[in-house]
Amino acid sequence: MKILIQEMLIVICMFWSGISYTDTLRDTYYEKMSRAPDGTVIFIENGILYRPIEAFTGSTFSHCAIIIYGNVYEATPPAVRKMSTNEYAEYLSKRHTKRPLTRVVFVEPPLPFSSTILQKMLKYAQGKIGTPYKLSTYWNRNQKIGMHCAQYVGNILQESGRINSNDNKETPGSLYKKLIEISYADK
Repeated sequence: MKILIQEMLIVICMFWSGISYTDTLRDTYYEKMSRAPDGTVIFIENGILYRPIEAFTGSTFSHCAIIIYGNVYEATPPAVRKMSTNEYAEYLSKRHTKRPLTRVVFVEPPLPFSSTILQKMLKYAQGKIGTPYKLSTYWNRNQKIGMHCAQYVGNILQESGRINSNDNKETPGSLYKKLIEISYADK
């Protein structure tokens, strides 16, 4: 409740000052993404599908994406895609204004990835662009067509050798815990 009141006060202050809430969010996200090192994972908490995802996974994180070479890679309906960080900042700011209790968390790697490792991660990420999004792969391990967000990001990070992805059983919440346990810092 306290957070909701604070956000309402911010919106009221921006309204009186003529500042757009969407523009402010976009600028904040753009600033964070422009400074984020390669391999930074973006987590969305309390997003559109968080209630069913929370019921099955016990986590309020409902989505994740990863930044590599100034682009954001994510598995989202209808398919795996790549967006520039500018486009993704715009997308997040519009999404956030529709769901004001949504929280966006940036988790940076504890150490920079080498260019060789980043190339491996990028090769995997780009090789999956256009793959259909299928949340059902979480429940059906034998389903070979499609992937969901945490499966995609977890598999990209597995290419670095820093984590072992649980493939289609990975969730945004389980991935977040893995990254925090290996000293990623929540920024």
